[in-house]
Order: sequence, then C-alpha cells, then structure tokens
Amino acid sequence: MIALQEALDDWREAKTVAVYGWSNLHDIGLCIVMPNSILERIVDCAHHRKINNAQDLKCETGWSDAEQYGTKIIALLQRHAPPLSTPFITTPLRPLTCSIVNASPSQLGPPSATIPTGASAPSNSPSVAVVSKRQIKCGACGGVGHNARNQLCPKHPSHMNNQNKENTTPSV
Repeated sequence: MIALQEALDDWREAKTVAVYGWSNLHDIGLCIVMPNSILERIVDCAHHRKINNAQDLKCETGWSDAEQYGTKIIALLQRHAPPLSTPFITTPLRPLTCSIVNASPSQLGPPSATIPTGASAPSNSPSVAVVSKRQIKCGACGGVGHNARNQLCPKHPSHMNNQNKENTTPSV
C-alpha cells in the first residue's frame, strides 16, 4: 500500500500545481486538493477493499471533491491495489457426496422443534433453535411475569389490609 500512497501523493502534487500553481504548492502544500486525513482514509479503505467506484469513495471518505476527481483516484486504486478475485471463479467447487435435498426425513434426524429451548442444534440440522426471552420473577411472592413493584403481585402494598390508615374508610 506504500506504492498507492506514493502514487496518490504524486497525483496530489501534480493536481495542486495544475490547478493552483507552484506558489500555492510551496506555501500551503498538498492539502489544497486532498487533505492528509482523506489520503489516509483512502489507503486504509483500499487495504480492506472497500472502495470500488466513485460513489464508494464519496461514502467512505466524505471528500467534497470525490465527484470531480473520483475517476482518477479509482484508476490509481485499481492500478496499485486491484480488487481480489473471488475464490468461486478461480477454484472449482467439488461435487457433493450427500445431498440434504434428496435425503429422507429419517436420514435428517429429529425435527428441530424437539430441540429444548436454549440448546444448540446439531451440526447436521438444517434449522437453528430459537432462544426464548427469560421471564421476570417477583422477589416478594416468587411468581413469574411480574415484579414486586407491580400491582399484579398479591403482596403489593395496595393489596394489604387497610387497618390503621388514616385516609381510608374503616371496613366493618
């Protein structure tokens, strides 16, 4: 990626001289055309193969001149950091010896619905078990589905005897 960074620096120098002149290149530097942070982001994204076109360049870097200079930058990227070929194009796939599509239900094993909640599915199972959400438990009464501060709890203060309370009517 050092070659890419050097090529981008050479391009920045040539573009700065062409657009702004030698005096601005000497006084201000290469950052007139492309800031150093954008250059570093382009090199990082090229290393991870994130930039393939001018739209990706604009999206990944936020560079305001991506529309104007994007095609030249993409050409430099393709020259110095070409995209990887996919392994499916270069490596032939080996034929399958056993196909799940043609297998009978007895060959596949028990259905995934019989897998207990929280258990993992066997590696040859075509589906994955879904883990259900844990229910809350009340600390006061031990019931499931509410907590001690909820009025559903039979031990909530609102369900207690109203004796010796000054703002309630006495019960007979």
